[in-house]
Amino acid sequence: MDNHVGFAKIFNGNSKDVPVVNLKASEFTSKVKPIVDAYVYSVFDVEKAATANLALDARSAQASRRAALQLENSIAFNGDSEYNLPGLFSNTNVPNAVVSTGAGGDTEFTTKTTEEIITDINSLINDITSNSLGVERADSVALPVSTASYLATLPYGSAMPGLTVLNVLKAAHPQIRNWYECPELETAGTG
Repeated sequence: MDNHVGFAKIFNGNSKDVPVVNLKASEFTSKVKPIVDAYVYSVFDVEKAATANLALDARSAQASRRAALQLENSIAFNGDSEYNLPGLFSNTNVPNAVVSTGAGGDTEFTTKTTEEIITDINSLINDITSNSLGVERADSVALPVSTASYLATLPYGSAMPGLTVLNVLKAAHPQIRNWYECPELETAGTG
């Protein structure tokens, strides 16, 4: 990770003390571990597959690949404490955001007004740019499946039938190219 240090100043034409801007880096390492699995079948399995006209090799390979991808996905989100592999939810370099308490006294979207929900999500998206001093910008948003479904069906207001909170958010943030439904987020965080 690197951060910039230093500053700039106005040049008067005769300056000999031009300030230097540099990078201050800290090294970090992360382990890479292979993910493995295997499949086997017997002569009996081959005979049954032939009788049923099934491609045993292809189906077994597909099941093996799926098992590896499921583990990869789990580690990406949750990490693996046995092998000291951080995941998105356990990585100390990933900041946690806190949504505000709504007028109803809760942080849950189901108890908030549409304006409170929009303010919360706008803040989450805009904070990326603010906290990085304009260096980083969000281009994707991942929401728990239940939240995405709720926002896609929650009417924005009675004055505009058919317009949902998700429609309003997408219109307010055209730079967001991807709005993902992410089941792993259903139980992430507090509140």
